[in-house]
This record gives sequence, structure tokens and C-alpha cells, in this order.
Amino acid sequence: MNEDKVKNIISLSSKERASYFVRKVADFEEVWGLYSKAGWVTCATASGALGFPVWPESGFAALCAYGEWEETRPKKILLPEFLCKWLPGLSRTYLKIIVRKEMSAYNTVHAKTE
Repeated sequence: MNEDKVKNIISLSSKERASYFVRKVADFEEVWGLYSKAGWVTCATASGALGFPVWPESGFAALCAYGEWEETRPKKILLPEFLCKWLPGLSRTYLKIIVRKEMSAYNTVHAKTE
């Protein structure tokens, strides 16, 4: 991934980052998460809420695959599946969707594969 692109996106405000995320996901009709043998990565926010981190491109997800997450890899979720299957499921389990620029401030928990 282009280093200048990463710096530009990371420097955006939360609102601008959210807008970028929506545009990219709408254009390419995919969302990216991190996945390992143990399942999808989830994380706890500073307030303690459990969430499912997503990225608009595989390269951004890959940048977060270090430390506790070094055994993970980016995995694509097609937008129709994300909207029709994932969002209702995440809502039922009270998981928050987290659009992240970085994950270092959060504790990680690996979800079990269903």
C-alpha cells in the first residue's frame, strides 16, 4: 500500500474517515476484516464495548496485522453479505462496527469461528 495514501487517510478527521470508508465500500462493494484460524478479530474499545473492526481496503487491514494479530490476514466480506447477514448478526450479539484508522489503543479478543 502506498505510504502517502496511508498517511493521508490516517490524518483525516473521524467524519472524513467515515466518509472515505463509505465511498470505498460503496464503490468496490466489499468490507475487510482480519481473520485467523481462531476466527474473526474483535476488539474492546476504551469504553469496554466489544466491536468488529472493519476496513475499506485489504491494505489498511493488513497494516493492523501485527502484535497479537500477527497471525491474522485480511479477509473480504462482500457488501451484500455484510448488509444482509453480518449486520443483523452483529446487532443480535451487541457487537459494534468499528471503522478504524489504527488499532493499537484497543485490546484484542479473537472471536471463535462459528
